[in-house]
Amino acid sequence: MGTVVDLSRPLYEGMPHATTIPEPRLESVRTMHDHGLRCMQLTLPTHCGTHLDAPSHFIQDGGTLDAVAVQSLIGPALCVEVNVPANNAITPHDLRAAGELAPGTALLIRTGWDALYGADGYMHHPYLSAEAAEWIVAAKARLVGIDVVTPELPGHLRPPGYPCPVHMTLLGAGVLILENLDLRPVTGSACNLFVGVLRVSGAALRATARAQGRAIGEVDALIASIARATGFTVATRDTAPFAAGGITVVNPFDQTR
Repeated sequence: MGTVVDLSRPLYEGMPHATTIPEPRLESVRTMHDHGLRCMQLTLPTHCGTHLDAPSHFIQDGGTLDAVAVQSLIGPALCVEVNVPANNAITPHDLRAAGELAPGTALLIRTGWDALYGADGYMHHPYLSAEAAEWIVAAKARLVGIDVVTPELPGHLRPPGYPCPVHMTLLGAGVLILENLDLRPVTGSACNLFVGVLRVSGAALRATARAQGRAIGEVDALIASIARATGFTVATRDTAPFAAGGITVVNPFDQTR
């Protein structure tokens, strides 16, 4: 089997996070010395670290992550690299110049800010313009991921009452959003993306990827291993177009598949 790479960030106290949410807390509640075992208690905002936004994050009656069909979290992805300065907008031109996006693909956008994770400059990141979000919806991406803390205008540049147009456009159209990815291992390449997310309304996750074009048996085996590692049950998706490099368009809230 080919190499599986981790695209997610570890959770720790003091990790980078949006100023609108608290940081995670880790507390030892059982020790080897006193209890004969180790156990940590994690207090974690659902939108901290590498995590997935469901429509309910911004849409009043939007679907939650526990309602997302797991098939939409497994499948083809394309990682495109954009060269945009700090605090500047990513435009549709930037995304089109990176290559064509087939409908149903997960679009992963690497700005290069993943290399600044933990540094002061991480919060002065490029962001998606409202027009870029509209382009992603029109391109029929099933989800979009990015290597920054948010695809929105950086917090220090937002005026009072900022309406978060990128989240509203993407989540309003049912396009899920992955944030705080480390996309260095898949820069400029196609891959198969696996998102292991908890069955709650919104959650941190483990995102992994591997090169496309593997045999059906290998894909099924990897899906099974991801299911075991993340604790949820995965129904095998349509593997014929998947293994052949084709694309199956999946409604993320379609529970009938």
